Amino acid sequence: GGEVTAIGGLVGRAEAWGPFEADWQEVINDFRPHGLSAFHAAACEVGEEDFANISRPIREAISQRFARVIAKHTDLRPFWSAVVNADWLAGTDDEFRERYERPFGLCWEWCVQQVAGWSKNYAESEPVSVFWSEQNDEAERMAEVFGYYQRHKRFSPLKSLKFASYRDVLPLQGADLLATEIMRSWRNKGWDQLMDRPEIKALLNGRGLHLGGCYDRAALETATRQFRAEINAAAAAEKAERAQRKVEAAALRQRLSQKQL
Repeated sequence: GGEVTAIGGLVGRAEAWGPFEADWQEVINDFRPHGLSAFHAAACEVGEEDFANISRPIREAISQRFARVIAKHTDLRPFWSAVVNADWLAGTDDEFRERYERPFGLCWEWCVQQVAGWSKNYAESEPVSVFWSEQNDEAERMAEVFGYYQRHKRFSPLKSLKFASYRDVLPLQGADLLATEIMRSWRNKGWDQLMDRPEIKALLNGRGLHLGGCYDRAALETATRQFRAEINAAAAAEKAERAQRKVEAAALRQRLSQKQL
């Protein structure tokens, strides 16, 4: 219901997660005397949950420390996708919206594609198990889409999708920080408006944010045109296949007729 839908996460080989989690836990421990037990970006911004009794300057310091942890671990790659919600209706058509349902659906599919692409391009197609924060409304649809991609050879690295609490799986807290910073930047109309945020600077100075992107109206219009082109190409291919089957069937009938003569 906000101005921007943004989701994202971190992907890396199995051996990269232990050092990352150790550094993340160290920041939690450093601020535990202030009441911190887990990082939640939205709560940190407004001063709720673990952050209810923490002043804004300290909350900002906490967020910046966590961003530097992500930036430090360059063996983990951020992936993300976002949609400017106000452009969703204007930039797409009925068929496109039927395919993806909501901005979240488009973001999710792009993230799944990025994860599979990372494995193929940087990890010798190593199997990838995806952990995602617990979802009340999107989990069934996410699992359905993930299963669809799993069945295609192009996305063969996709191994499993599991949902967990951000309090139990520390990397999910990093994913939350990443998605929230992306949302803030596009809520303010792009990178230029938030380049003074230490979190964004840290993320860009780390592994970078080039794997993802945001769909504004122009990007949505381009995606819709590509979607329609793919549909038309698939329909043309199916039509050609049917025509070829008719030709082959006619040729078979002719051969059988000649044999009978």
